[in-house]
Amino acid sequence: MIPVTAIEHQTKLLIFYEFLEIFTEKILTTIEWSPKVQKALNEIFKLDKFRPLQLETINVTLSKTDCMVIMPTGGGKSLCFQLPAVIDTGITLVVSPLVSLMEDQLWMLKTLNINAETLNSSCSKEHVKYIQNEMVDKNSNLKILYVTPEKLAKSKIFMNKLQKMYELGRFKRLVVDEVHCCSTYGHDFRPDYKFLGVMKQLFPELSILGLTATATQSVIDDIKKILNISKCVLFKASFNRPNIFYEVKQKPVNNEEFINELANLIKKKFPQQSGIVYCFSQRESEYSIVNYCINNKTCKRKLIAQHFNDDIWENKGECNEMCDSCKNKAQNQIEKVDVYQEANLVLGILDKNSNKSDKRLTANKLAELVLSEINSKNKKSDTYPNNLNLNEIETLILTMLMNNYLKEDFHFTPYNTICYVIPGQLARHLEHDDHFYIDLIRKNQAVQN
Repeated sequence: MIPVTAIEHQTKLLIFYEFLEIFTEKILTTIEWSPKVQKALNEIFKLDKFRPLQLETINVTLSKTDCMVIMPTGGGKSLCFQLPAVIDTGITLVVSPLVSLMEDQLWMLKTLNINAETLNSSCSKEHVKYIQNEMVDKNSNLKILYVTPEKLAKSKIFMNKLQKMYELGRFKRLVVDEVHCCSTYGHDFRPDYKFLGVMKQLFPELSILGLTATATQSVIDDIKKILNISKCVLFKASFNRPNIFYEVKQKPVNNEEFINELANLIKKKFPQQSGIVYCFSQRESEYSIVNYCINNKTCKRKLIAQHFNDDIWENKGECNEMCDSCKNKAQNQIEKVDVYQEANLVLGILDKNSNKSDKRLTANKLAELVLSEINSKNKKSDTYPNNLNLNEIETLILTMLMNNYLKEDFHFTPYNTICYVIPGQLARHLEHDDHFYIDLIRKNQAVQN
């Protein structure tokens, strides 16, 4: 057998996907339910065409096959189960983590005259009884029922109704929205989602459709195991959103300066536009996002593609200068700078304060002390010729954190969590090294002149 190289394999894979795009549209519109699907799309949902992977997902779930879909926010995941529910008999059960999300979808479905309901803790006893009767009524026109994972995990009465609904042939499919919540590797793990693992045991002929916007390979594998859908069909849309510009900005140390800068950014750069500002609910470090922020050499889209194992885009996609790394490539020159002296200075300052509980240092305070020492020594002699500024010192400290020369030391108070910096496992090895390199942005002199 002639060995196939990695490049040959990737080339064949790309050719296969290009062929699939041409072939898919023909084959997926000639299935027995295709006329109903197209009619529902046009007449009920008032849409002209499907977005990528929607029709494929709809056909798989209508064929009673387990399926998992990873599709960016705004990619049209909801239609993947709402349309099949409309043209199918029986009820599609949708598990969703937030009542607000359920209510938004419920409102939209009502405007389209689609019979959908929800069961949550705020429902009256009369409403609960009405829904339970609808679940087992063969003449009911209820199509979609939204519930929280807690409702399944903690209500024996509801599970009993589901059993009867299944026996009557009215339980058509289980949809798990935000399915990454099942996995402990996911960023939004919800313990009650674990209960969904028994659904295949209780309802062996039931098809499951899992939906999420983001999931790494480890999360995907964990979800398959938890839900007992190891042989499910996996559809994975590209993470890439060509209209989004990716940029990392330095956050001011002073909180008031930060608020003012954020307000000015919103007012001047995004006037009369809607958006979302995400805030950390607690002080914590995610090394993957830290690495993403300080990596100015690699395309931001490529870093995201690597994180989500999107090999197709990584090898074929174009950023078109829609991230700060690519846009500023001409103006900025990335230099590998030896900061061995400065790294030892960082450890030296920490060592002076390591035995003083009242002088423990946060990363910000440590950076300020290092800058002060560099400026003080360079006034007398060229001790630190790199002449690092505060931002560059912060990059040095983050690099040392990610490579175990430093580590975080969390302290909890009744009011907040404070993260101090202390020497890491490899700190003592630095004195035996000769170099310590980091990538720093230097302005391109040719552009400046």
